[in-house]
Amino acid sequence: TDVVVVRLHENICMSCYFSATKYLFDKMEKNEMSFIVLGSYLNKGRFKKQLKELELLETRAFNMPFISQDYPLDGVNIPYVFILSPQREIKELFFLDKSDSTSSNEYISMIQRINECKYIRAGKI
Repeated sequence: TDVVVVRLHENICMSCYFSATKYLFDKMEKNEMSFIVLGSYLNKGRFKKQLKELELLETRAFNMPFISQDYPLDGVNIPYVFILSPQREIKELFFLDKSDSTSSNEYISMIQRINECKYIRAGKI
């Protein structure tokens, strides 16, 4: 099964992206989308504080402090979302736009359409 992953790390200016990130999470929860948060924070307390501010303490979240150096995408210092396939392929990459929620809405709609197509192809209707 594909997994929607939201990537956060401590080099991101979260005060710059807070509203866009909060909007994305609220929209995903409203649409009952399952997702995980993958963080890279050397200070676990800072990661937990970030989750609390985003109202995500009940969300599946994993802090892997040293993986940022392995992910070139982290170098842009913007929160991003992707789908991780069972074969560990990254698909449907999306960088949050701090000033435009329309792109977040479109991304969520696209993910829902992809999931609906998979559901139909699997013959589950």
